[in-house]
Amino acid sequence: MHGPSSTLNSNVLEMTHYAFAHLNRGEYNGKRILSDSIYNRWWTNTINMKDKASIGFAWWLSERNGTKLVTHSGGDTGFRSMFMLVPEKNIGIMLVGNYELIRSFDLAAALLDIMMDIEPKPVRRQIGFAFGEIMKSEGIDAARAFFTKTQADSVQRALYLWDENDAALAYPGYLFMQQQQYDDAIAMFKFNLEQFPKSAWAHSHLATGYAEAGDKESARQNFRKAIQLDPQEQSFKDDLANLSK
Repeated sequence: MHGPSSTLNSNVLEMTHYAFAHLNRGEYNGKRILSDSIYNRWWTNTINMKDKASIGFAWWLSERNGTKLVTHSGGDTGFRSMFMLVPEKNIGIMLVGNYELIRSFDLAAALLDIMMDIEPKPVRRQIGFAFGEIMKSEGIDAARAFFTKTQADSVQRALYLWDENDAALAYPGYLFMQQQQYDDAIAMFKFNLEQFPKSAWAHSHLATGYAEAGDKESARQNFRKAIQLDPQEQSFKDDLANLSK
């Protein structure tokens, strides 16, 4: 469904040439293919929204250890990629992985740290990914036991992301839904709600799971609860209204 805006295929070798062209601000193999001045627009923040990432024209703009980064991610079912440029250091990093849940930015940033002789931070994954994998292979009880044991172990706990804002348990539920595995998706969303019982988004995730599974009444109940917890979030009201269409 997003083919018109992306779905371009490449490889690491080709993307290194793409990086050379950008690091040289539009010059490739001694030929000018883009105007130098265009980068002053591409790599300048175009929005100023509180708590939102800086965005140029088609590029994400950020900093790491005081160094400016220019990045863009890619991905689809079964793979993820990250293209990272560090213009002031003349560094380009292209990371590709045939695993959909790879934390591509964190891994690319760790590689950058190594290249700049900085001790890299451990790359953590959402606890929900491990939970979902165990649930599929060993069942929900084994996944719950893993979660409880890992949460109580300070060493193991540090290997994962637990915060709801990181979609620690919700995102795997949506991956199950993509495969029309609705029972597994709902189980993930229910467990997520157990961890964040006062979260409007946790109720919304569960409601979405029920809606996709065809249980509209359960979906309505959870959307109403989400609205009750966060009456300012318009998407909850829109989703509830759509169930009646």
